[in-house]
Order: sequence, then structure tokens, then C-alpha cells
Amino acid sequence: MVNKKLLLLGSSGLIGSAIFRKLSDLKSFETLTPSSYELDLRDSFAVDRYFQTHKPTHVIHAAGKSGGVYANVNNPSTFSVENTLMTVNVLQSAFTAQTKRLVQFIPSCVYPLSAELPYKEESIGSGHIEESSKYFAYAKLNALMMAQAFNQQHKTEFISIIPSNVYGLAVKTASENSHVIPSLIHRMLVAVKTNQKDIQIWGDGKNKRDFLYSDDLAEAALMILNHSTPQPVINVASGEVVSISSLAELIRETVDYKGTLNYKNNGLAGAAHKYLDSSAANALGWKARTSLKEGIRSLLV
Repeated sequence: MVNKKLLLLGSSGLIGSAIFRKLSDLKSFETLTPSSYELDLRDSFAVDRYFQTHKPTHVIHAAGKSGGVYANVNNPSTFSVENTLMTVNVLQSAFTAQTKRLVQFIPSCVYPLSAELPYKEESIGSGHIEESSKYFAYAKLNALMMAQAFNQQHKTEFISIIPSNVYGLAVKTASENSHVIPSLIHRMLVAVKTNQKDIQIWGDGKNKRDFLYSDDLAEAALMILNHSTPQPVINVASGEVVSISSLAELIRETVDYKGTLNYKNNGLAGAAHKYLDSSAANALGWKARTSLKEGIRSLLV
């Protein structure tokens, strides 16, 4: 008999759609997957009414407003306000509806630049955040702190997962507003089609990142949702750290682009290096299964 009800918010997005594909593994849950048209998370009355009507026992909050460095620089108020509204409405409504456990996703840009690599959970809040995404990052840092505040005051189980740079099937290609992998794939595919001799990449290519396939993150999220005692803030990363230039060469090889890659250090490349310590997630029994090469190939099938 199903006695647990899971509300998945953001089921059409990059992370949410990967979780949606895994929902068949949750046979003990009745699942709810409202679209943004059915439930506007920026509307406090609509969110509270939905929670009171359906009384979800578990929530995965994978909705949000996000984008790459270019989008962050050009839409600071949109990213800040909309993400803050969603956080306040979802967490408050989950508490009021007596939701047993909530899992939300916090981007790794909340880590301070001064933190020791690989980033560990305990270094959050210990320094200044990278400038180009600071408005989005502070909105998300506030989401993490808000969850901890609910846990402390009301003994809730609101868990914040911090994944490394996520990519996957929901966003195969995109524009320059996107994160680095879909942006590079999009630009190189266009360059191949139009016989473009060269493309420009922000930064010097030396920045190092950990890229995590969305389906691997989905498995981690569901494991954490069901684990008896997960820690309230937990990193999830692939452990495969590469430079942006190595990533670009891998994508160039995969799409068979023959042109030149020109790097331009315009100050919008983000943090110099950013990768996470996922020891806590690994200790729970999770490990990433998809290599970067396999993941990128899957986007081009």
C-alpha cells in the first residue's frame, strides 16, 4: 500500500527530468509532478494551497531560475528575486503541510573563493563568493541557510544537495546564456554547419571543473531522500576534474569540429578552479557511473 507521497518540483528541468526518469524506482511513493503552468512557485498563495491540498510527505525541489555566467551577469535581479521567492514559498509551505523530508539543490557557486580545494561542506559561508554570479549565489546560499534554520527551529528534515557542474539530456544544446557544456556543444555544432573557421571561448581555458551527469545526480538525490540519516548539507560530484580547454577539445573531437578554438580572458570565466569533495555522499554508498566522455556522447545521439 502506498503511504508516501512525493512532490517533484521542476520535473521538466535538467535535474528534475533526470529524477523523473528514475521515479519507477520509487514504487512505495505516489508521485506528483506539476508543471510551472499548473503551479507557479513564485505565487505564495498557490504554493500553500497546493501543499495543503495534496499533503506531500516528501518533496524534491529541483525548480529554479538558472543559467551560465553571461545570463547571471545580465539578469541579476531576476535570478535573485525569483529564486528567493521560490525558496520562501516552498520551504514555508512544506513546513506548514508537515512534509517529512525535503531535498533541494544548491549550486556550487555558493562556495567562497578562498575555500580549500576540493570544497568541503564546512567551508560554506567562510569567505567571499565569486563576483560574476554573486546575486544568484547569495539567493541560493540563503536557500541553504533557510533550510538549516527550519531544521534548527522546527526539527524539520530539509536537506541541501550541492552538485558540481551538472549537464545532461534535458539540455542537449543551447545558447551563450547556457552553462558551459551545452553552450560549447551548441556553438561547435553551428560552427560545423556553417564552416566557421574559429570560435571564441571565454577565459584562458585553464579553469578546472568537475562535471556531473544529471542521471548520476538523480540517483544520489533519491538515495539521500530515502536514507535514514543523511547530513543536512551534502556535496555530490563525479570526481573527474578537467580544465575548460580539455573539455572544449573533447567536445570538438566528439562533434568533429576542425576549426580553431580562441580563448579570450574577459573576466567572465567564473572561479579559477571549482570542484567538490563528495566523501559524504560516497560514504552513503553513492558513486558517479558516467564518465565525461560517455556523458557528452549521449547528448549527441
